[in-house]
Amino acid sequence: VRCIKPNDTKSAVVVDSARVIHQIRYLGLLENVRVRKAGYAHRMPQEAFVRRYKMTNGQTWPVWRGGDGNLGATKAIIANFKLITAAENPREHHVALGRTKIFIAHAQTLVALEQAREYFLRSIVVILQKRLRGWRVRRAYKRMRAALVLQKHWRGFTTRRMYKKYRAAFIISQKYKRYKLTKFFDTIFRLFANVRSDPELGKGYIWPTPPPILAAFVANAQRIHRNWRAYVTISRLSPEDQREIRSKIVADALLTGRREAWKWAPRWPGDHLIMMTENPTFQAYKLALTGLKQELGFKTVLFAGMAFKLSTKGKTDYRAVVVCEKGVLRLDEAYKCNSDMTAIHLLSGVTISQKSDGVIVLGIKGESDHVLCLERAELVPELVTVLVQLVYKMSRKLLTVNVTGNITYNHKALKVLRIEHGPVAAPAFQKTPAGMTLMLPLK
Repeated sequence: VRCIKPNDTKSAVVVDSARVIHQIRYLGLLENVRVRKAGYAHRMPQEAFVRRYKMTNGQTWPVWRGGDGNLGATKAIIANFKLITAAENPREHHVALGRTKIFIAHAQTLVALEQAREYFLRSIVVILQKRLRGWRVRRAYKRMRAALVLQKHWRGFTTRRMYKKYRAAFIISQKYKRYKLTKFFDTIFRLFANVRSDPELGKGYIWPTPPPILAAFVANAQRIHRNWRAYVTISRLSPEDQREIRSKIVADALLTGRREAWKWAPRWPGDHLIMMTENPTFQAYKLALTGLKQELGFKTVLFAGMAFKLSTKGKTDYRAVVVCEKGVLRLDEAYKCNSDMTAIHLLSGVTISQKSDGVIVLGIKGESDHVLCLERAELVPELVTVLVQLVYKMSRKLLTVNVTGNITYNHKALKVLRIEHGPVAAPAFQKTPAGMTLMLPLK
């Protein structure tokens, strides 16, 4: 409320215009009217604005160190709240900046500023409380520090006295343990001094009982000795025998405990059909193989053997199965290739029986599976190992090997193959009411 005196004579009918205009200008009423007419709900000096809301901005708290003084600090606070100034948008804005004052257009803006101020004030109070409590704790710690130093020195004194008391016993115990370890290693060195000249490379050596602290070390040493003995034994073999041993190690990892009665003893020559003792028509096979190598462009036969194949029509075909570095071939009895080679990258998996029969199913991506029964069942581990090694060599991936009692295959649909023994001269696939059955000769 502002009071205007119309005159200095206290008359009710006299109005001194000059006197009234002087009072209006002195009280700032004209400026007030202009501010209200412009639609600003609140105005405040920029210094007071910064002092009141500087804690809402990390740049202005506790002291504004930028340029332009209070005007720069005011602009930083406005930018922090994303307020639109009259200079940016004359028609729709939140605040307007004068030379020394800030004008706030809406009461909601002022409420938002006050709410932010209250929030940050609480945070500041929490920080002050934290600092005060820290100062009190540090002061208490300094008071107790003398007692802590005395306790530390007392504990150090008692510990040193105890160490000196038991030092002799400790040294004796340490020397005895070192003596036991040295004696154990001397025994090991004497035991294995001439291990290279031993025909069995130390297989029958009896290791001395190690001290408890060396139990894990001796277990690792025994494992290293076994690996070394295996390496030396294998290195003394011919290259062909080395390849066969490595293949049988792969087969051991794949089949031991999963397929019954598979043996290491039989030789794995790979190409069984080129051997006169296993194939009476080996000359015809050799001649046909030469032509196939030129026609299909492969160099090495990794496996070859005779098998009974289940055709997609449910018949039994007698075929020669040949595995080369490029894929799998199925040759007829005259060793002619009447079907396309199955590329190695198309193999999706191998399924064999848990029993010692010759059944093997080759899973083919996008095609019907190849259901085979090898004429010699003992060749199944060799064929599986060759396929696994070949797939790993080409793609660095392990071929899936399923060893199961229920053989399934895919001929346009997933089907089950039953295996039975009956009065047949050779393995044969037969259609029965229960599905496809492989009849094997009676043992």
